[in-house]
Order: sequence, then structure tokens, then C-alpha cells
Amino acid sequence: MTTTNPDGAVGEAQDELEDHIHELDAMLAVWSHRDSHRGRTATWDRPHPRRAASLAIDEIDASIRTLHTMRAALIAQAREYDDETNRRVDLRLSTGGAS
Repeated sequence: MTTTNPDGAVGEAQDELEDHIHELDAMLAVWSHRDSHRGRTATWDRPHPRRAASLAIDEIDASIRTLHTMRAALIAQAREYDDETNRRVDLRLSTGGAS
């Protein structure tokens, strides 16, 4: 079941960004403890530090793409908000309702 974020595309991008940051944090934790992993074999729950570094880079790249998506969506939403505000002001002015 998928749910739609009430903030639309901006909120969905924010959710996606949080997922990327969570994964990035996990991979950086493995990388930061790389010296304690020397001589160990990677397992499903403990990736090799070099692999973790590559995955961290992938998450950084994905985060940047998501930020660009979020930026574009926020610009579009802000313009829609401004357009609606301008329509309401114009309507009020045209009906003599400015007070």
C-alpha cells in the first residue's frame, strides 16, 4: 500500500531524501569503522567497508538528484500559491471588496 504525502511532490521528495540519508548514515558508520573490519568477511548484515563507501557515494548522488526534484517541485508549488493569491486579490479588487 502506498500513501501520498499531503505536501505533494515536495513531501514525497522529502520522504525519499530521508530514506537516502538513513542509508547514507548506515554506510558511513561501516566506513568509519573500517579498521576494525580488517580481516573479516562481509556478511549480509555487515558489508565490506569498501562496498559501504561505494554505496555511500551512490546515496549521496541519489540525495542530490532528490534535492533537485524537491527544488523544482517547491518552485512549482510556490508559483501556484502566488498565482492563487493574485487571483484572490484581483477578485477582491474587482468586486470592490478591498478593505
